[in-house]
Amino acid sequence: MAKLKLHKINTAPVKKHITSTTGIAFVVLGVILLAFDFITGITTNILLLLGLTFIIVGIIGYIYGIKHTS
Repeated sequence: MAKLKLHKINTAPVKKHITSTTGIAFVVLGVILLAFDFITGITTNILLLLGLTFIIVGIIGYIYGIKHTS
């Protein structure tokens, strides 16, 4: 039987794009949560903390993506 040769696929550009895009998406989601909390006038801090968490995680993810791809 003949052996099948597999070629490695370079996934670095895809990982770079996904990491930076995901970071920005988390920041946008956090801002949307903060805006939703402001517009609806909900008096709990859960949405505020969740929005802040999404923003911080998004910023960290975006910076991590930029530093590890250069």
